[in-house]
Amino acid sequence: MFPTFLSRPIIVSGLAAASLAALSASASAADITSVQLGFTDSGGNLCPRIVTMKAWAHTDGPGVVNFVIRNSSGNKTGLMPANAVKGPTGNWIATLTHKFKITTDVDTKYIAEVKGSPKISNWVPLKEACLGKAPKTVGVKGKPGKHISELDKDKDQDKGKPLPQGSNDPKPLPPGKPVGGGKPIPDTKPLAQCSSKKITATRSLAVTKTGGIGTAWVAWEHGVAKTIGYKYASSHNATSRKETCTWKGTFTCTVSAYPCRA
Repeated sequence: MFPTFLSRPIIVSGLAAASLAALSASASAADITSVQLGFTDSGGNLCPRIVTMKAWAHTDGPGVVNFVIRNSSGNKTGLMPANAVKGPTGNWIATLTHKFKITTDVDTKYIAEVKGSPKISNWVPLKEACLGKAPKTVGVKGKPGKHISELDKDKDQDKGKPLPQGSNDPKPLPPGKPVGGGKPIPDTKPLAQCSSKKITATRSLAVTKTGGIGTAWVAWEHGVAKTIGYKYASSHNATSRKETCTWKGTFTCTVSAYPCRA
């Protein structure tokens, strides 16, 4: 089964079509130096789930790039325009992003072309398996963990509050009589329930640093849920969190942390 964007016509309103035509006419022609294609999915092996396709065309200047995506069965899309913009390192790049849903196993290859240019991408495989049905609510949520100082502060605020009527609170000691024969009460702070194994996840081919870090944490949560358990899979509760990104035309972001129970 092929993604729906290769089997359905792309419908553009008359106003949008006119705007794209005007943009194509007014933009200066730009030579394509290279074309790339990549796929990422939302993680896991349950269906339906979302797969994101990204195509990049590196150019020598501004202009509208008209992408065409083909698969190994001979199907292709119509023209899919993207405007080339200047990147943070001074290079010009046009980026096309398309999301689609898969509901059954997919095993095929795709290639990105640009109309009017001999440059094409490599054939990129897309092999996705559906090993179960996804629940209606996807994702792992958890309450943000509190620092130990906040837990102690909550305890202090609770001191001195009267108990409700009917409680079995023991009678208070007479004034001046020390508790435990004058010995201090030991400090019993709660122990953190965290894994000793540090989990790392990497997201490549990200267009923005923020998007790369965000999807890397999604992959981290899926990895923790699969290897340690869902009770540990909230990145909000993780300790020693670390985020790094590198830029080489696109962002590659890596995150790591020790998982903790919610």
